[in-house]
Amino acid sequence: AIARALLVEVAGCAFALPAIHVTEATEYHESLRGHHTERPTVTIRDDLVPLVALDELFGLTRSSTPERHDGAAGDRHLVIVDSGGRRAALLVDTLVAQQDIVVKPLDVVHGAAPWFSGATVLGDGSPALIIDVPSIV
Repeated sequence: AIARALLVEVAGCAFALPAIHVTEATEYHESLRGHHTERPTVTIRDDLVPLVALDELFGLTRSSTPERHDGAAGDRHLVIVDSGGRRAALLVDTLVAQQDIVVKPLDVVHGAAPWFSGATVLGDGSPALIIDVPSIV
């Protein structure tokens, strides 16, 4: 199957977010972070939205100042996703591009984390896992 996706990078790894779940993307600023609940949140247009740091969720180690493709130090970004009326703000290092991808389904191993629904091969030959948004929000 072919699907539209937003490609992002987290700790140097490429991931694809199905465009059907992406509502917006914006720069992350620490001032957006909410401190009113037990769970991390960010304030998006006066709404508290759960914050999910993908590097922490996936157990990835990232440098403190990620490099952008142009070599300059980059800011982190939030990708606001929605699934069945539930929203979350996914914290990523880099927004790469929107593009059509060929979806290769994954065989789920019993006991494995359910965060990925498939994989794709990017134009440069590198793989990217497709994030299963409903399992995260």
